[in-house]
Amino acid sequence: MLVLASAIAGCDRKSYCDHAAIQVSSDTIPVFTWTPPCPVAGCTVYKPQPPALDPVWDILSSQSVVSPPLVYGRSPLPEGSVVPPDTLRPGIVYTVKLFYFDGPLIREVAAATFTVRRIIAPP
Repeated sequence: MLVLASAIAGCDRKSYCDHAAIQVSSDTIPVFTWTPPCPVAGCTVYKPQPPALDPVWDILSSQSVVSPPLVYGRSPLPEGSVVPPDTLRPGIVYTVKLFYFDGPLIREVAAATFTVRRIIAPP
């Protein structure tokens, strides 16, 4: 599927990513991986809803514990999803973003856009 990655850097010896490149594989359900494969605190998938972005799936942990691969709609966190997964539709350009906590702030690690070839119902 279409993949447009953003910032590329490393995680060195840190326990989280502060910059990464996201790859999206969506042969069936989108799978998100990132390089370097450092843990992040959250992932949000948005659909465009001018003038802003509208989340269609969101997971967030208080710690950087989310590691790749991450399958759309399947939260690896025991607390589940902040925003439950919505149906993905062809013809819409979705944005996926990764986040980490920097003290009390949530910072973006990376972003990418993707599309799907067919309707993807949440798992």
